[in-house]
Amino acid sequence: MLEQTFVNLEGYFESRGCDNAGWNEVVFFGLQYFIKRYLLGPVVTKDKIDEAAEIYSQHFGDGDPRFYREGWEYILKEHGGRLPVEIKAVPEGMVVPTKTVLFTLVNTDPKCFWLTNFLETLLVQVWYPMTVATQSRYQKTSIAKYMEETGNEQWDVPNGVTFKLHDFGFRGVSSVESAAIGGCAHLVNFLGTDTVASMICARDYYGSKKADTDHTGWVSDSFDIWRACKDYWGDKLKDLIKGRITDTKFGRLVVRPDSGDPAETCCYHQLCYLYPCDDRLTLGDGVDWESIPKILEKLKKEKIAADAWPGPAALQGNVKDNLNGAPNYLYIGYIYIY
Repeated sequence: MLEQTFVNLEGYFESRGCDNAGWNEVVFFGLQYFIKRYLLGPVVTKDKIDEAAEIYSQHFGDGDPRFYREGWEYILKEHGGRLPVEIKAVPEGMVVPTKTVLFTLVNTDPKCFWLTNFLETLLVQVWYPMTVATQSRYQKTSIAKYMEETGNEQWDVPNGVTFKLHDFGFRGVSSVESAAIGGCAHLVNFLGTDTVASMICARDYYGSKKADTDHTGWVSDSFDIWRACKDYWGDKLKDLIKGRITDTKFGRLVVRPDSGDPAETCCYHQLCYLYPCDDRLTLGDGVDWESIPKILEKLKKEKIAADAWPGPAALQGNVKDNLNGAPNYLYIGYIYIY
């Protein structure tokens, strides 16, 4: 039996800041998914209690007090298996300065003071969709900046930045759930995705059905990227490519290089060979929040407009410490004890 030290224990979650220069804000996103997926309704059942008791017994030994069976049975009996907690949070999708409380959690039954700490492990996982949404937003601002500087005047959907960063990162994440919630976080900022799990997540947990899944491109680095662009796309096939655009029809070639330095590839070995055809590039490897402004700056210097910028890296390379997302249970001074 746990000794009752508190009546109500309230914890909070914040981003303590980011080491990336200029990243002074976060996009809060993902909590609603975890609440709806794991916490709503009668989530405590007798079968789950019995299973947990067996697992704890196997791991710690029979009679070990670290499994608080009495507490879970109390929730089952007195609350019908519903968790007696209250969560308050800033609106999802809101841009918030770092070092700001993003959500709070407190038990509503004095006998369940221990539940606040127990739920930490689950709720802290909001760091991942929050980090994806934040990174995606900074990529969005970079793209918008260079689009404006290179002459874009159409910002309404589907123009502007709406489809300029395309998510095809399903293959690069650790699980289907990571793809779902990370891809859904990307859709906070853009509407282009090939990650079908993210669309299901957006539909089931956020009521959204808007996304586009068209990501096609001729992979041109299977043998020799430079030869493919210089001798084929930019020479032997160039007239055929140009011929697809007439008064009665429109066709567009999308080349996917995925080789070499992205900025150099774009400027000197791709667009320069294909220009003036109405064609586009889709870049996968090497595209992230750091490389995008470098690529766009290179294009700008070559007087090439920043028009279409698909890429996959939003779901990858994220770790919890990117934004120093942390729960805080400061038992003196910052936690309200009733």
